[in-house]
Amino acid sequence: MSTISFSSQYSFSTPARPQLRLTRRGRLAIVLAVLAAVAVLAVAFGPSTFAGRDAGQLPPVSTVTVQPGDTLWDIAVKANPGGEVRSTIDDILKLNSLSSVSDVDLGDKLAVPVYTR
Repeated sequence: MSTISFSSQYSFSTPARPQLRLTRRGRLAIVLAVLAAVAVLAVAFGPSTFAGRDAGQLPPVSTVTVQPGDTLWDIAVKANPGGEVRSTIDDILKLNSLSSVSDVDLGDKLAVPVYTR
């Protein structure tokens, strides 16, 4: 009986990886980058409004009931004579939480801003 031996010139063990070493300047750069990222996130997701203890003042309003033949244009002209009608319509829509002028129906009670001249 004969013996066969295999010798390999290749090693199957993994070579040692070099360790990562940071200099003082490298550590400072990483710390500053993290602080900058935190600052950007704080500005982007931070509160943009302030809730104080004092209640805000509501604008003076009057209530108008939509009559047959009334349009929001007519109501805006009566509410703000000589003023910008489209701007007045936008104010009425925002004040009543309406998305468009087609949301106004006969008999609806609308809050209309009081304009002083």
